Amino acid sequence: MIHIEEIKLKMDGLDSIDLIRQFKHTGFSSIEKDHFALMRWYGIYQQRPNDGYFMLRIKIGGGQLTAAKLRVISSISHDYGRDLADITTRQNIQLHWVATENLADAIERLQAAGLTTTAACGDVTRNVVGCPVAGIDAHEITDTADTLKAVERRLLGNRLYSNLPRKFKISVAGCSLDCAQPLINDIGLSAVRHREDPGRIRFVVCVGGGLSTTPKFAKSLNVLLEERELPDVCEHICGIFRDYGNRENRKRARMKFLVEEWGPDKFRDELEHRLGYSMTPWSDEYIPPKMLDDDHVGIHPQKQPGLVYVGVPVKAGRTNAQQLAAVAEASERYGQGRVRLTNHQNIILLDIPENQVDPLCKDLLQAGLEVNASQTRRLLITCTGIQFCNLAITETKRVGVELVERLEKEIPHHEGLRLHMSGCPNSCGQFQTGDIGMTGVLIPKKGTDEKTEAYNLFAGGGYGENPAFGRRLILKVPRENLADMLVKVYRKYAEQRVNGETFQPSVHGSRMMNCRRLPKIKGRF
Repeated sequence: MIHIEEIKLKMDGLDSIDLIRQFKHTGFSSIEKDHFALMRWYGIYQQRPNDGYFMLRIKIGGGQLTAAKLRVISSISHDYGRDLADITTRQNIQLHWVATENLADAIERLQAAGLTTTAACGDVTRNVVGCPVAGIDAHEITDTADTLKAVERRLLGNRLYSNLPRKFKISVAGCSLDCAQPLINDIGLSAVRHREDPGRIRFVVCVGGGLSTTPKFAKSLNVLLEERELPDVCEHICGIFRDYGNRENRKRARMKFLVEEWGPDKFRDELEHRLGYSMTPWSDEYIPPKMLDDDHVGIHPQKQPGLVYVGVPVKAGRTNAQQLAAVAEASERYGQGRVRLTNHQNIILLDIPENQVDPLCKDLLQAGLEVNASQTRRLLITCTGIQFCNLAITETKRVGVELVERLEKEIPHHEGLRLHMSGCPNSCGQFQTGDIGMTGVLIPKKGTDEKTEAYNLFAGGGYGENPAFGRRLILKVPRENLADMLVKVYRKYAEQRVNGETFQPSVHGSRMMNCRRLPKIKGRF
């Protein structure tokens, strides 16, 4: 039995809260090595250089926040986290610099505000993600906010599922873009509409998606579900993973490997056995989901007359206590105090009267948040990077912002490239699904025994009608040459695209993949 499984047998990760409270008094030196793994069940990871400070991840189901909750997060960031806050690709917020003695107090303050860190990390169901404008967007298929919460309630803190073979991720979305990235989740639930009867809504189910070092898109079970069935289906799929997932090899412990081994037919048979009935087969009478890579940032009409929602990009997903407080204030001054986080690490303010958009945008700009930012800026995704993450080997946040600032001088404001950046191969920055994905590596520094940062580049990842992972473009581009390389890639695409095609089909049409035709720049093909 591998060591992490032994640790979990000795103590349920949900019981580690007692240890966390104890460490408030006994300090960092009293934490045993095995305790660090269990503390993840409450969203706690050690941060570099592992000397008593931690990252604390706050779960925010579907990215749904109120101004009051956002102020609490802002205050905790200020009091315990040196004012930093990062928005994640699962609509969470991560605080840094939280000292050992402050962890328990931070968690208690969050709980008092109706927030939680429970199961934000660890071998459990992580934050359930969804469309950030559920119930709001004028073009959505159906509002899934209540169903998302029902799924969350079914699994959050449930000791039947608090010891899974590995982390477990669920997405639920009913928007017309299917923005919740179902193809890279363990369970992806997407609303579909009947072709002849638009009021007839069902859901399709995909299972076994995930990225990391072995990326796989989720496979459809080829069934149609009513919304009321979704909590039961999610719970039973979680049970299948618990009972049959690989506990001997962490590198093959995610559910995607079980789905690959079984195939969707066997998986569906086991699910139906547990449900006690046969699910309705897929029918072409329904319109398949679009599965686009967008997060509703910008100014868009709500289904509520006279109101809009305003999505604002956050530079590399990194914000601070002051910005969060400013967003909370603006959401109440101009709206109804409702805020959403997106899986592109951005922020949306809801319920804004049309005649209040301009003053809202001015207030946000004063806080350093520009609504009318470029497409490249709004679509940037970065992981935490080497500043805090023990797995990362390169910087991401600062480099990502620098790249955007350079590309904004080259790329038309309304076009943009989807840049996804990870500081290691584990793909928290989803490098396989960007127009251009970058993953950090180290290369020898000329004339010395030292190593220096570089990046492998991948091109053409994305979702839509023809989902694909990025293909290798060029390897080991030194950090100082990275911006120049991206400019060269964009120029080649702009010269060769046909009829205004977007980046992904241009790449997979093979015109972009002959890297040797790029103007010479340092890197390895």
